[in-house]
Amino acid sequence: MVLSKLIDMHEQRVVRKAGVTAGRAWQDQDLASKLPAVRSGDTDTAVMLLKTLDPNLRALRVDVLATECVPFLDKLEDGLKENDDPDLALLAGAARIIAAWEVRTGAWAKDVGRERFEKFQSMLPAAYEHLVHATNAAPDRPDALNHLQWFGMGAGMPRKDLDFLWERIIERDPWHYVSHHSRLQVLCRKWKGSHEEMFAFAREVAAYAHRGDPLLDLVPRAHVERFIMLQREREDDVVTVGDFKSLRREYLTDPGVRAEITDAADLWLSGDDDHPGRQETAHEFGAALYFAGETELATRVLRLTGTIIPRFSAWIHWESSAEYGYVRARDKLGIPLSDQVASLPA
Repeated sequence: MVLSKLIDMHEQRVVRKAGVTAGRAWQDQDLASKLPAVRSGDTDTAVMLLKTLDPNLRALRVDVLATECVPFLDKLEDGLKENDDPDLALLAGAARIIAAWEVRTGAWAKDVGRERFEKFQSMLPAAYEHLVHATNAAPDRPDALNHLQWFGMGAGMPRKDLDFLWERIIERDPWHYVSHHSRLQVLCRKWKGSHEEMFAFAREVAAYAHRGDPLLDLVPRAHVERFIMLQREREDDVVTVGDFKSLRREYLTDPGVRAEITDAADLWLSGDDDHPGRQETAHEFGAALYFAGETELATRVLRLTGTIIPRFSAWIHWESSAEYGYVRARDKLGIPLSDQVASLPA
Protein backbone atom coordinates (compact mmCIF):
# COMPACT_ATOMS: atom_id res chain seq x y z
CA MET A 1 0.00 0.00 0.00
CA VAL A 2 2.80 2.43 0.91
CA LEU A 3 4.71 1.54 -2.26
CA SER A 4 1.59 2.06 -4.36
CA LYS A 5 1.08 5.52 -2.88
CA LEU A 6 4.70 6.44 -3.52
CA ILE A 7 4.39 5.35 -7.16
CA ASP A 8 1.19 7.39 -7.55
CA MET A 9 2.86 10.45 -6.04
CA HIS A 10 5.83 10.07 -8.39
CA GLU A 11 3.56 9.78 -11.44
CA GLN A 12 1.55 12.83 -10.39
CA ARG A 13 4.74 14.88 -9.99
CA VAL A 14 5.93 13.86 -13.46
CA VAL A 15 2.57 14.81 -14.99
CA ARG A 16 2.45 18.16 -13.18
CA LYS A 17 6.01 18.99 -14.23
CA ALA A 18 5.12 18.23 -17.86
CA GLY A 19 2.06 20.49 -17.62
CA VAL A 20 -0.27 17.77 -18.85
CA THR A 21 -3.92 17.89 -17.84
CA ALA A 22 -7.09 15.98 -18.69
CA GLY A 23 -9.70 17.85 -20.70
CA ARG A 24 -10.97 18.32 -24.24
CA ALA A 25 -8.28 18.78 -26.89
CA TRP A 26 -10.25 20.83 -29.38
CA GLN A 27 -9.44 23.89 -31.46
CA ASP A 28 -12.08 26.63 -31.72
CA GLN A 29 -10.94 30.15 -30.84
CA ASP A 30 -14.43 31.64 -30.79
CA LEU A 31 -15.72 28.98 -28.43
CA ALA A 32 -12.66 29.29 -26.18
CA SER A 33 -13.04 33.06 -25.90
CA LYS A 34 -16.71 32.82 -24.90
CA LEU A 35 -16.53 29.87 -22.48
CA PRO A 36 -15.94 32.06 -19.39
CA ALA A 37 -19.24 33.85 -20.05
CA VAL A 38 -21.06 30.55 -20.55
CA ARG A 39 -19.58 29.17 -17.34
CA SER A 40 -20.98 32.22 -15.56
CA GLY A 41 -24.48 31.34 -16.73
CA ASP A 42 -24.76 33.21 -20.03
CA THR A 43 -26.88 30.64 -21.82
CA ASP A 44 -27.83 33.11 -24.58
CA THR A 45 -24.18 33.17 -25.68
CA ALA A 46 -24.14 29.37 -25.64
CA VAL A 47 -27.16 29.23 -27.94
CA MET A 48 -25.68 31.83 -30.30
CA LEU A 49 -22.49 29.74 -30.62
CA LEU A 50 -24.59 26.90 -32.03
CA LYS A 51 -25.70 29.03 -34.97
CA THR A 52 -22.48 28.46 -36.90
CA LEU A 53 -22.89 27.07 -40.39
CA ASP A 54 -19.87 24.76 -39.97
CA PRO A 55 -21.29 21.32 -39.08
CA ASN A 56 -18.08 20.15 -37.37
CA LEU A 57 -17.86 23.26 -35.20
CA ARG A 58 -21.55 22.99 -34.34
CA ALA A 59 -21.23 19.35 -33.30
CA LEU A 60 -18.18 20.13 -31.18
CA ARG A 61 -19.90 23.11 -29.58
CA VAL A 62 -23.01 21.13 -28.72
CA ASP A 63 -20.88 18.62 -26.80
CA VAL A 64 -18.76 21.23 -25.01
CA LEU A 65 -21.56 23.68 -24.26
CA ALA A 66 -24.04 21.03 -23.13
CA THR A 67 -21.50 19.88 -20.55
CA GLU A 68 -20.86 23.44 -19.38
CA CYS A 69 -24.60 24.20 -19.21
CA VAL A 70 -25.58 21.26 -16.99
CA PRO A 71 -25.61 23.59 -13.93
CA PHE A 72 -27.97 25.89 -15.85
CA LEU A 73 -30.34 23.20 -17.12
CA ASP A 74 -33.36 24.71 -15.35
CA LYS A 75 -32.63 28.06 -16.99
CA LEU A 76 -32.43 26.46 -20.42
CA GLU A 77 -35.68 24.58 -19.96
CA ASP A 78 -37.48 27.63 -18.57
CA GLY A 79 -36.42 29.48 -21.71
CA LEU A 80 -38.12 26.85 -23.87
CA LYS A 81 -41.49 27.81 -22.37
CA GLU A 82 -41.34 31.09 -24.28
CA ASN A 83 -38.88 30.36 -27.08
CA ASP A 84 -39.07 27.51 -29.60
CA ASP A 85 -35.54 28.10 -30.97
CA PRO A 86 -34.32 24.66 -32.14
CA ASP A 87 -30.77 25.45 -30.98
CA LEU A 88 -32.04 26.16 -27.48
CA ALA A 89 -33.97 22.87 -27.55
CA LEU A 90 -30.88 21.04 -28.83
CA LEU A 91 -28.72 22.48 -26.06
CA ALA A 92 -31.30 21.74 -23.36
CA GLY A 93 -31.79 18.17 -24.60
CA ALA A 94 -28.08 17.45 -24.85
CA ALA A 95 -27.41 19.00 -21.43
CA ARG A 96 -30.16 16.92 -19.85
CA ILE A 97 -28.75 13.71 -21.32
CA ILE A 98 -25.28 14.56 -20.01
CA ALA A 99 -26.76 15.36 -16.59
CA ALA A 100 -28.59 12.02 -16.62
CA TRP A 101 -25.44 10.08 -17.55
CA GLU A 102 -23.54 11.86 -14.77
CA VAL A 103 -26.12 10.42 -12.35
CA ARG A 104 -25.87 6.95 -13.85
CA THR A 105 -22.05 7.09 -14.26
CA GLY A 106 -20.15 5.06 -16.84
CA ALA A 107 -20.24 1.89 -14.74
CA TRP A 108 -21.48 -1.40 -16.15
CA ALA A 109 -25.24 -1.79 -15.72
CA LYS A 110 -24.89 -4.46 -13.04
CA ASP A 111 -22.83 -2.05 -10.93
CA VAL A 112 -25.32 0.84 -11.05
CA GLY A 113 -27.49 0.96 -7.93
CA ARG A 114 -31.27 0.82 -8.24
CA GLU A 115 -31.86 4.34 -6.87
CA ARG A 116 -29.26 5.85 -9.18
CA PHE A 117 -30.64 3.96 -12.19
CA GLU A 118 -34.22 5.03 -11.47
CA LYS A 119 -33.18 8.68 -11.23
CA PHE A 120 -31.29 8.32 -14.48
CA GLN A 121 -34.36 6.91 -16.21
CA SER A 122 -36.60 9.66 -14.83
CA MET A 123 -34.38 12.36 -16.31
CA LEU A 124 -34.48 11.09 -19.89
CA PRO A 125 -38.06 11.71 -21.13
CA ALA A 126 -37.75 15.52 -21.07
CA ALA A 127 -34.53 15.25 -23.07
CA TYR A 128 -36.38 13.22 -25.69
CA GLU A 129 -39.02 15.94 -26.06
CA HIS A 130 -36.41 18.68 -26.49
CA LEU A 131 -34.42 16.70 -29.06
CA VAL A 132 -37.45 15.67 -31.10
CA HIS A 133 -38.46 19.34 -31.30
CA ALA A 134 -34.92 20.30 -32.40
CA THR A 135 -34.92 17.50 -34.99
CA ASN A 136 -38.22 18.58 -36.53
CA ALA A 137 -37.49 22.31 -36.40
CA ALA A 138 -34.08 21.97 -38.10
CA PRO A 139 -34.68 19.23 -40.71
CA ASP A 140 -31.29 19.66 -42.37
CA ARG A 141 -29.20 19.07 -39.24
CA PRO A 142 -28.27 15.70 -37.67
CA ASP A 143 -27.10 17.02 -34.27
CA ALA A 144 -30.27 16.34 -32.28
CA LEU A 145 -30.62 12.90 -33.87
CA ASN A 146 -27.09 12.11 -32.76
CA HIS A 147 -27.93 12.91 -29.14
CA LEU A 148 -31.07 10.83 -29.49
CA GLN A 149 -28.75 7.88 -30.06
CA TRP A 150 -27.45 8.40 -26.52
CA PHE A 151 -31.00 8.79 -25.25
CA GLY A 152 -31.80 5.51 -26.97
CA MET A 153 -28.91 3.61 -25.41
CA GLY A 154 -29.80 4.92 -21.97
CA ALA A 155 -33.53 4.33 -22.30
CA GLY A 156 -33.11 0.81 -23.67
CA MET A 157 -34.51 1.70 -27.09
CA PRO A 158 -34.88 -1.37 -29.36
CA ARG A 159 -32.12 -1.86 -31.90
CA LYS A 160 -34.51 -1.36 -34.82
CA ASP A 161 -35.37 2.11 -33.52
CA LEU A 162 -31.69 2.98 -33.14
CA ASP A 163 -31.15 1.78 -36.71
CA PHE A 164 -33.98 4.07 -37.81
CA LEU A 165 -32.27 7.01 -36.11
CA TRP A 166 -29.05 6.18 -37.93
CA GLU A 167 -30.82 6.10 -41.29
CA ARG A 168 -32.25 9.56 -40.61
CA ILE A 169 -28.81 10.87 -39.58
CA ILE A 170 -27.01 9.80 -42.74
CA GLU A 171 -29.85 11.17 -44.86
CA ARG A 172 -28.99 14.57 -43.41
CA ASP A 173 -25.21 14.21 -43.35
CA PRO A 174 -23.57 10.91 -44.39
CA TRP A 175 -20.19 11.93 -42.91
CA HIS A 176 -21.26 13.52 -39.62
CA TYR A 177 -18.24 12.87 -37.41
CA VAL A 178 -19.69 12.64 -33.89
CA SER A 179 -22.73 10.69 -35.09
CA HIS A 180 -20.42 7.99 -36.43
CA HIS A 181 -18.74 7.77 -33.02
CA SER A 182 -22.13 7.33 -31.37
CA ARG A 183 -23.13 4.71 -33.94
CA LEU A 184 -19.95 2.78 -33.18
CA GLN A 185 -21.11 2.62 -29.55
CA VAL A 186 -24.54 1.37 -30.60
CA LEU A 187 -22.91 -1.39 -32.63
CA CYS A 188 -20.38 -2.55 -30.04
CA ARG A 189 -21.06 -5.65 -27.97
CA LYS A 190 -21.53 -3.80 -24.67
CA TRP A 191 -24.58 -2.00 -26.10
CA LYS A 192 -26.69 -3.29 -28.98
CA GLY A 193 -24.34 -5.05 -31.38
CA SER A 194 -21.39 -7.36 -31.73
CA HIS A 195 -17.69 -7.24 -32.49
CA GLU A 196 -18.47 -8.28 -36.05
CA GLU A 197 -20.99 -5.48 -36.65
CA MET A 198 -18.76 -2.89 -35.02
CA PHE A 199 -15.69 -3.79 -37.07
CA ALA A 200 -17.71 -4.09 -40.28
CA PHE A 201 -18.98 -0.55 -39.71
CA ALA A 202 -15.54 0.91 -38.89
CA ARG A 203 -13.93 -0.83 -41.86
CA GLU A 204 -16.63 0.22 -44.31
CA VAL A 205 -16.28 3.86 -43.25
CA ALA A 206 -12.48 3.62 -43.51
CA ALA A 207 -12.75 2.09 -46.98
CA TYR A 208 -14.67 5.13 -48.24
CA ALA A 209 -12.72 7.72 -46.23
CA HIS A 210 -10.51 10.25 -47.99
CA ARG A 211 -6.93 11.07 -47.05
CA GLY A 212 -6.84 12.98 -43.77
CA ASP A 213 -10.43 12.01 -42.91
CA PRO A 214 -10.93 12.15 -39.12
CA LEU A 215 -13.44 9.29 -39.39
CA LEU A 216 -10.48 6.97 -39.91
CA ASP A 217 -10.18 7.04 -36.12
CA LEU A 218 -13.13 4.64 -35.98
CA VAL A 219 -10.55 1.91 -36.60
CA PRO A 220 -8.50 2.43 -33.40
CA ARG A 221 -11.69 3.23 -31.49
CA ALA A 222 -13.16 -0.13 -32.50
CA HIS A 223 -10.04 -1.88 -31.26
CA VAL A 224 -10.36 -0.07 -27.92
CA GLU A 225 -13.90 -1.46 -27.59
CA ARG A 226 -12.71 -4.97 -28.42
CA PHE A 227 -9.92 -4.69 -25.86
CA ILE A 228 -12.35 -3.53 -23.16
CA MET A 229 -14.38 -6.69 -23.64
CA LEU A 230 -11.26 -8.84 -23.82
CA GLN A 231 -10.25 -7.59 -20.39
CA ARG A 232 -13.66 -8.57 -19.01
CA GLU A 233 -13.42 -12.00 -20.61
CA ARG A 234 -10.03 -12.56 -18.97
CA GLU A 235 -10.57 -10.65 -15.74
CA ASP A 236 -9.64 -13.67 -13.61
CA ASP A 237 -6.24 -13.79 -15.32
CA VAL A 238 -5.52 -10.05 -15.37
CA VAL A 239 -4.64 -9.37 -11.74
CA THR A 240 -1.48 -7.28 -11.83
CA VAL A 241 -0.23 -4.35 -13.91
CA GLY A 242 2.14 -6.82 -15.54
CA ASP A 243 -0.81 -9.02 -16.54
CA PHE A 244 -2.53 -6.00 -18.08
CA LYS A 245 0.56 -5.01 -20.05
CA SER A 246 0.99 -8.56 -21.33
CA LEU A 247 -2.61 -8.63 -22.55
CA ARG A 248 -2.20 -5.23 -24.19
CA ARG A 249 0.98 -6.36 -25.94
CA GLU A 250 -0.68 -9.59 -27.08
CA TYR A 251 -3.61 -7.69 -28.56
CA LEU A 252 -1.89 -4.73 -30.21
CA THR A 253 1.05 -6.64 -31.64
CA ASP A 254 -1.21 -9.13 -33.38
CA PRO A 255 -0.19 -8.73 -37.06
CA GLY A 256 -3.74 -8.16 -38.26
CA VAL A 257 -4.57 -5.60 -35.59
CA ARG A 258 -1.28 -3.79 -36.02
CA ALA A 259 -1.59 -3.62 -39.80
CA GLU A 260 -5.17 -2.34 -39.68
CA ILE A 261 -4.31 0.49 -37.29
CA THR A 262 -1.15 1.49 -39.15
CA ASP A 263 -2.92 1.50 -42.53
CA ALA A 264 -5.63 3.80 -41.17
CA ALA A 265 -3.04 6.06 -39.53
CA ASP A 266 -1.03 6.28 -42.74
CA LEU A 267 -4.11 7.35 -44.68
CA TRP A 268 -5.03 9.92 -42.03
CA LEU A 269 -1.52 11.40 -41.96
CA SER A 270 -1.34 11.57 -45.76
CA GLY A 271 -4.03 14.24 -46.04
CA ASP A 272 -5.12 17.51 -44.49
CA ASP A 273 -7.35 17.28 -41.43
CA ASP A 274 -8.71 20.67 -40.40
CA HIS A 275 -11.31 19.18 -38.06
CA PRO A 276 -11.52 21.03 -34.71
CA GLY A 277 -11.04 17.72 -32.91
CA ARG A 278 -7.84 16.89 -34.80
CA GLN A 279 -5.80 16.47 -31.62
CA GLU A 280 -8.30 13.97 -30.22
CA THR A 281 -7.95 11.89 -33.38
CA ALA A 282 -4.16 12.09 -32.98
CA HIS A 283 -4.46 10.75 -29.42
CA GLU A 284 -6.56 7.79 -30.58
CA PHE A 285 -4.01 6.80 -33.19
CA GLY A 286 -0.97 7.80 -31.14
CA ALA A 287 -1.79 5.65 -28.12
CA ALA A 288 -2.56 2.54 -30.19
CA LEU A 289 0.52 2.95 -32.39
CA TYR A 290 2.84 3.51 -29.44
CA PHE A 291 1.72 0.40 -27.58
CA ALA A 292 1.75 -1.61 -30.82
CA GLY A 293 5.44 -0.79 -31.17
CA GLU A 294 4.98 1.37 -34.28
CA THR A 295 7.38 4.01 -33.01
CA GLU A 296 7.97 5.92 -36.25
CA LEU A 297 4.27 6.40 -36.94
CA ALA A 298 3.51 7.05 -33.27
CA THR A 299 6.12 9.81 -33.24
CA ARG A 300 4.63 11.50 -36.29
CA VAL A 301 1.14 11.34 -34.82
CA LEU A 302 1.98 12.42 -31.28
CA ARG A 303 3.80 15.50 -32.55
CA LEU A 304 0.29 16.73 -33.37
CA THR A 305 -0.89 16.54 -29.76
CA GLY A 306 -0.34 18.95 -26.89
CA THR A 307 -0.60 19.17 -23.12
CA ILE A 308 -4.29 18.29 -22.95
CA ILE A 309 -5.15 14.60 -22.94
CA PRO A 310 -8.83 13.88 -23.67
CA ARG A 311 -10.64 12.52 -20.60
CA PHE A 312 -12.18 9.70 -22.59
CA SER A 313 -9.29 9.02 -24.94
CA ALA A 314 -7.64 5.72 -25.76
CA TRP A 315 -4.95 6.36 -23.14
CA ILE A 316 -7.34 5.49 -20.30
CA HIS A 317 -7.91 2.06 -21.86
CA TRP A 318 -4.40 1.22 -23.07
CA GLU A 319 -2.62 2.48 -19.94
CA SER A 320 -3.31 2.12 -16.21
CA SER A 321 -2.33 5.78 -15.63
CA ALA A 322 -3.43 7.78 -18.68
CA GLU A 323 -1.65 11.12 -18.17
CA TYR A 324 1.56 9.50 -16.94
CA GLY A 325 1.50 6.98 -19.77
CA TYR A 326 1.17 9.79 -22.29
CA VAL A 327 4.05 11.80 -20.80
CA ARG A 328 6.22 8.68 -20.66
CA ALA A 329 5.40 7.77 -24.26
CA ARG A 330 6.45 11.20 -25.50
CA ASP A 331 9.64 10.98 -23.47
CA LYS A 332 10.54 7.55 -24.86
CA LEU A 333 9.80 8.69 -28.40
CA GLY A 334 11.93 11.79 -27.94
CA ILE A 335 9.08 14.29 -28.40
CA PRO A 336 9.53 17.06 -25.81
CA LEU A 337 6.32 18.76 -24.77
CA SER A 338 8.00 21.99 -25.88
CA ASP A 339 7.24 20.68 -29.41
CA GLN A 340 3.52 20.73 -28.66
CA VAL A 341 0.99 22.32 -30.93
CA ALA A 342 -1.15 25.01 -29.33
CA SER A 343 -3.80 23.50 -27.06
CA LEU A 344 -6.82 25.67 -26.45
CA PRO A 345 -8.34 25.70 -22.97
CA ALA A 346 -11.20 23.27 -22.49
